[in-house]
Amino acid sequence: MLKLAAVQFERPGYIFDGWATSADGDVVYADKESVLNLTDTTNDVELFAHWTKRTDIAYTIRHSYENLMDDNYTSEDVPATGSVDTDITPAIQPRTGYTNPEQKTVRIEADGSTIVEYEYKLQR
Repeated sequence: MLKLAAVQFERPGYIFDGWATSADGDVVYADKESVLNLTDTTNDVELFAHWTKRTDIAYTIRHSYENLMDDNYTSEDVPATGSVDTDITPAIQPRTGYTNPEQKTVRIEADGSTIVEYEYKLQR
């Protein structure tokens, strides 16, 4: 009986589920599982790490409204969470007297650094 070694690598934004016997296969062995007869007649075995996307990756939607009295903007940050490596298209927040920006689609980065910025210009 052999005990599989604990996984030593990380994949940012993903959770290690276990080991599969093919690149697109399902989990067959858990991390550190005890196994028997894992090799074929050549004594070679190839296992593939199986990962699941985390769904709690933080990102920010920033709505910036042009100020009436100067050329600056007042920003409102809306925190949100989603799945890593997923494209998102957050809704705009219309406000009377402002021109709505075009919606943007961005990909959620594993490090939580994703910011979707919308600038709303005053209607003049």
